[in-house]
Amino acid sequence: YVSNVKEDITAVKEATADCGIIYASDAYSAGLTPVDVATTEMCGQVIYPAALLADAPHAEAARAFLEYLTGAEASAAFEAVLFTPLSR
Repeated sequence: YVSNVKEDITAVKEATADCGIIYASDAYSAGLTPVDVATTEMCGQVIYPAALLADAPHAEAARAFLEYLTGAEASAAFEAVLFTPLSR
């Protein structure tokens, strides 16, 4: 048992554990190769929300950023690190 993802990654890299359960994006960032993936049916879907605050001091910039997040460039960047983009 480990207390955080960094310990899990270290244990796998140092072969003190046979495997670890982490997000695919964390595996990608650590240079590890996932051997299997949990499905949405198995454990639900993790969603990272983004929203514009009603009293945002820089509302136009925030709105532009949210628009960027749903665009092709951001979608490609998300997919490159194994995230499902907002555009799906």
